[in-house]
Amino acid sequence: MFTFPVTLFGPSTTADIVFQQAETTQTSAGTTSFTFTSANIGTAAADRHVLVCIGLRGGVDSGTLSSVTIGGTAATIHSSSTLSIPASATQIAAIAGRTIAAGTTATVVVTVSVNMTICFCRVYTMTGQQSTTVFNAANATASNAASVSVNVNVPSNGALLASVLNAASTGSITMAGVNENADQNVGNVNCAAGHQDGLSAETPRAVSGTEAGASNTPEWVLCAASWQ
Repeated sequence: MFTFPVTLFGPSTTADIVFQQAETTQTSAGTTSFTFTSANIGTAAADRHVLVCIGLRGGVDSGTLSSVTIGGTAATIHSSSTLSIPASATQIAAIAGRTIAAGTTATVVVTVSVNMTICFCRVYTMTGQQSTTVFNAANATASNAASVSVNVNVPSNGALLASVLNAASTGSITMAGVNENADQNVGNVNCAAGHQDGLSAETPRAVSGTEAGASNTPEWVLCAASWQ
């Protein structure tokens, strides 16, 4: 009787990110808490990780992101970028997430340390990932610049998400390195988000935002995160 070595292979998994919706809240007086009620979080799944791309701007130069809750429970801040503009404002871009297996909607609450006048929220869901722990994260800021960029490492069968915001902008943002899903300009504050999945391993992958449709050079914050 002959025996042969047998190699067993586990199932291949791919992290899949799906864009669900984009919302924006603006207040002239400023507030430290923004609520997005009953945001769409897609189809229920045991491994569904709800992700939100946040963009914030306010009239104080020392603000920080305090917390993000999704469905009433604190989310993990996977990546963030903050730019304090002396005697002017704070800008923040962030990506937060938590696993929610059941339901099709969830309320998102963003809390900051000082009054902010605008908050952008882009909702995504991720399934099929090996882990909800970020494989790699990166962030960047830029002042008086036409663009901003980061380098982020991506695993095999990886997924990538990015959030970018600029101010003093009259145009729009063109993103590279991800598929752009949402781009909105409110009161000359512009915020965009994008994702890509099914990626091959790449060390690093460049992700950027570039001012389009205007000749001015705004202030930027950009963050990105990848998963396997």
